[in-house]
Amino acid sequence: MHEDRANNFTKYLSDKGAPEFQHIMRVLNNYEFIAAGIREDALDEEIFKRVQWSVVMKDWAALSGCVMELRSSSERPTLFQEFESLSKRWKEKPLKVDRL
Repeated sequence: MHEDRANNFTKYLSDKGAPEFQHIMRVLNNYEFIAAGIREDALDEEIFKRVQWSVVMKDWAALSGCVMELRSSSERPTLFQEFESLSKRWKEKPLKVDRL
C-alpha cells in the first residue's frame, strides 16, 4: 500500500472488515503505543528517533488524513494524538546528520 505514492489511504476507511483497514489500524495503534511510551519515558525517544525517524515521518505524512477522518467520523478528537504529537515534535527538530 505504501509503495503507491499517490495512494490516498482514507479510501480504505469505509470497510472496517477489509484487510487494508486492519493494516492501517495496526500501524496507527503501534505508533500510538510507542509515542505514549516515549511520552511517559518508558521508551527512549533518542534511540527510537535515530533508528525510525524517516519511517515515522513518512508514515505520518501518509496516514495523517486517515487520522483526521477517523477523528471526525468517530467524534473522538484525541484519537492517535500521541502519534501526531511525536511527529510534530520531530518535524520541528529533525534528525541531525551524524558527522563521522
